[in-house]
Amino acid sequence: MSETHNLLAALALLGVYLMLIPMKALPAVFPYEFLLFAHHSMSAMIGYAIWCHIPADNNRTRVFLYGIGGIFLSSFAFQTAVTLYRNHFWFQSVSLSKNGSFDYIQVQLKLRKPVKVEPGQYINLWVPLGPISSIQSHPFTVANWSPEAQKELKLFVEVNSGLTKTLRDRVELELTSNIGIFTGPYGRRIPVENYETVILIATGLGVVALTPYLQWLVHAARMREVRIAPVHLVWQISSWKQSHTVFDVIDFALALDEREDDLGDGKEAGVLSKTRPHAVKISMYYEEEEPLPPKVQLFIKDMKKKEEEMGGKTRVKVYECQLPLMNVLLSETVMSPTHGHSGKPTLIAASVPRIARNTLVEFARENSRAVDLVLADYQP
Repeated sequence: MSETHNLLAALALLGVYLMLIPMKALPAVFPYEFLLFAHHSMSAMIGYAIWCHIPADNNRTRVFLYGIGGIFLSSFAFQTAVTLYRNHFWFQSVSLSKNGSFDYIQVQLKLRKPVKVEPGQYINLWVPLGPISSIQSHPFTVANWSPEAQKELKLFVEVNSGLTKTLRDRVELELTSNIGIFTGPYGRRIPVENYETVILIATGLGVVALTPYLQWLVHAARMREVRIAPVHLVWQISSWKQSHTVFDVIDFALALDEREDDLGDGKEAGVLSKTRPHAVKISMYYEEEEPLPPKVQLFIKDMKKKEEEMGGKTRVKVYECQLPLMNVLLSETVMSPTHGHSGKPTLIAASVPRIARNTLVEFARENSRAVDLVLADYQP
């Protein structure tokens, strides 16, 4: 009996140690769904091992475990009730679409009940697609934002393994209409309203995590809720095939920036403010070896033509080169003409790969008085 108790104690300790392993690097090796299932299974094993390790006549300790179990069940019941309420007690409509190379897919979630999503938040999506779909829920960043509660959420899904690969297989079979359940939204919102200068830096699909902030800032500037310099989105495009579908999200911010003001200086609502400057500028960098799609070629040609006509004062600029990250950081922060006019530092919000993150962290450390660096929850 004592050997069994010792074995159970060892299993519980082993489970605790395994739970302490950082999970951020593991999704690159194992599917996210497998790690989530292992995490839940490990938690159940720890609880069972501790319960069996405690002698049956030790009532005080068992009462303590009863309390922990009660808290867990109460929390689970509450989360279940919230999920059922937000899903309006039924499945949601899930529509899938693809780009040409299947390296990512777009998911449109049409909700039965509107939900308010803050910029940068994500949801967990569960789609019943097969025998193992019960463990295939996955977090996805919401790519669109609205000042009101939304009935449609846009998700851009990078295809790896697990649920994302299953979704791609469905699209390949032209099974684009599905059902699903979501939980959330979760995640923190970067306090961009506390700054007068904001730079958004993204690589590839990392732009999905930052475009809601772009939309929010443009809306807030237009409604006179914040006073900021034009928000600068710096985007390294990995592939135009991967990125052209994201244009509709950015187009929303650009169109909103051009709309008439709802609040005027002593004027009626809807009167265009001629003195209000544009609130957004976008710099796109790309290196593409393959021939560009015709729509992309037309877009780049149109942007360069506008830049020549307006003497370089266009909101969208396209550069055929690798993103010169350090040059951009220096020119937009410590070497910027506006640097020092405000007592507030410049906010840099980023969703970039590890090498670029290391560069940003080092730059922010060296210029801590001039720069605040915040990383989005989603990092490519």
